[in-house]
Amino acid sequence: MKNAICILMMQFLWGQGYGRVLSISYNAESNIGNSLLLTCTVYGIEKVDPEVTRQFAKGSDGDLLSFNGQITKKEKYAEQLSTGNKFSLLITNVTKSDINCIYQCRYGFDYVKKFIEINETKYGYNSTKDTTLIEFKKRDHDSFENELNLTTIVPVPSCAEFMNSLNLKFKNTSVVQKGIFYKTSFYLRHSYVEGQCKDTNLRICCKIGTTNYIITTVKSFLECSDSFFQWFLVTAVVILILVVAALIYIIHNKKHKSSEKVEMSEDCTLLNRRQNGGPSLCLSEDH
Repeated sequence: MKNAICILMMQFLWGQGYGRVLSISYNAESNIGNSLLLTCTVYGIEKVDPEVTRQFAKGSDGDLLSFNGQITKKEKYAEQLSTGNKFSLLITNVTKSDINCIYQCRYGFDYVKKFIEINETKYGYNSTKDTTLIEFKKRDHDSFENELNLTTIVPVPSCAEFMNSLNLKFKNTSVVQKGIFYKTSFYLRHSYVEGQCKDTNLRICCKIGTTNYIITTVKSFLECSDSFFQWFLVTAVVILILVVAALIYIIHNKKHKSSEKVEMSEDCTLLNRRQNGGPSLCLSEDH
């Protein structure tokens, strides 16, 4: 009789999920700002029983996130129930508060906990406009020097600056850890080679974890084509002004000489008349 009762109790508890082995897995390559999928696998069954209690909780206090499909924050979480032995919780728009903490899934009386940690292969927190500072220490026709400061990022990235076909790597000069995040500083100096155009925009990129990001694009400060056009235009205008001035001078000089000849001719005519037809006192142009 006692054995029968024990068997019935074990069957009842087993039906509620007691003694089952559970595990939590999550998508391996997700970044802050994207989505995180927690999957609870129940071993020993073919299909999750919707009548058996299932839930997800977060933190050491077990703050409830979902209970039998009922979600505490619908804008943040969503339950996904598969046709097999798994059920999942989708976390959207992952933030700093969603990682480096404990998650718990429960099925019946059984539960399992998983610490979701941030690391180089699974998560990356990209720099934002407010946490990125780019400063040019020098910027002229010969070279440029700039600093890149990322105040909140994880993991420590490797950064480079692209210009035409050039790949200029930043030197990491400082790394300071702030909790799970880092404050990093980088430095780059580049000297232009002869004939290298300087009007190309500078594209700054960083590899954060396993993902490459364009941090920003810096507009050109020397526009080769426009500078050459402006130089050519100024030169052409100056030459045109000189040519016009020369033409004006030549025309004015010719008019002045012609006027002098006319006046001389008139004076000679008058003088000859006064001489009563005597020999001309004026020399011809041939003389």
